[in-house]
Amino acid sequence: LENSLMVIMVYALRYQPWTNSGLVQSPALVNGSLMVSILFFMMGLVLAAAILCLAGFLVVIRYDSINEYLLPSIAITSLLMLPLVAYLAGWQSPLLYLHPLQASLLILEAAWQSQPAVQLLYALTYDLLWIWLLFHAARRAFYQFVIVKQGVAK
Repeated sequence: LENSLMVIMVYALRYQPWTNSGLVQSPALVNGSLMVSILFFMMGLVLAAAILCLAGFLVVIRYDSINEYLLPSIAITSLLMLPLVAYLAGWQSPLLYLHPLQASLLILEAAWQSQPAVQLLYALTYDLLWIWLLFHAARRAFYQFVIVKQGVAK
């Protein structure tokens, strides 16, 4: 990523073909073949990113300065990344299926390995449920910690 802008300026292709070629080649480089399902890969990334962004918003909105936020963010990040740590360590527990990011990991895993349709349906439904819940909690928190706190609400 270092000097990426310099490469874009010097490279003969325009920006769009350069990024498109990178998007097409990246999954092939990870797996060594084009058998990676880009649909499941992108869907898992987008769902996980939405959950992490909304959870981060819920945490950060309660603090007035970054110094107040730093210490609690370590604990919250650790809790959010629990399924990833468990996956990398090889731990398996049915309780992990209650964690919102476990569903995203199942969808990401479907990009490389075939998964049962029921498991994918669970993962998609569970992720969308968590996104819906976190979105409404984020709206409520924004109203409480920004609108009301600033005295804008009537």
